[in-house]
Amino acid sequence: MRRTTSLTFNTALTALLVSSLYWASACSDAQEPAPRAAAEAVQTSSTETSERAPTPEPISELTVETSAGSAPADTFVDEQPVLANTLTPTATTRGSTPGLIGLRDAAMLSAETPDLNAAAFAALPLSKRDKPAIAGAGATGIHLDELELGKGWESSRCQDTGTRFVAGTDERVNLCFRVVHPREAETVTVEWAFNGKVRQQIEVSVRPTHSYLTRAWLPIRPGRAGHWTATVKSQDGTILGEREFDIAGE
Repeated sequence: MRRTTSLTFNTALTALLVSSLYWASACSDAQEPAPRAAAEAVQTSSTETSERAPTPEPISELTVETSAGSAPADTFVDEQPVLANTLTPTATTRGSTPGLIGLRDAAMLSAETPDLNAAAFAALPLSKRDKPAIAGAGATGIHLDELELGKGWESSRCQDTGTRFVAGTDERVNLCFRVVHPREAETVTVEWAFNGKVRQQIEVSVRPTHSYLTRAWLPIRPGRAGHWTATVKSQDGTILGEREFDIAGE
């Protein structure tokens, strides 16, 4: 009885081992195609990538440079070229020009300029044609930024500039200047002094525009030989500029 039971147990164990080997073989066969499928997947992916249209590069944006530190448009006056005479003001239009703020610093004026005049000067608008003040500023801020002497005058400018004139050869002494002031009508006075004494003076009207080119002149005569000084003053008596010159006899 015991022997029969042992045989039965061995037979069952053998059958179990055979069954296990069969199922292990079957599972191994089922997993073999997997690497092939993975390879096909990789090949398909590579094909799709090679046939795909290239991505276009983005167009570069235009770079617009702006001027760093520009002042508001209504801070400056942009002048247009114009020929002017003693009756014609220079034409002006609004514009914007950076880098001119220092021209309105009170340090640009002569030391004798009153504080209130300096404040009015600092409040004036600027033009890209403006230059440093020649001397002081009047009560309205009025000042000169050009002042010269010449034997001739053309297109609102002195010609044949210099400080020596000859009676009998030269006709007159021209004093040419550029006035910068508020847009209101006012006058300046030109004094002609001979050896320190004022001999002649004249008022010159200044039109209501930002800048104004004008002149005054002194006829040259033999009796006027000597050392002269031409001085431009504002209505409140502030010296806006002066130039010295000599007249020689015949």
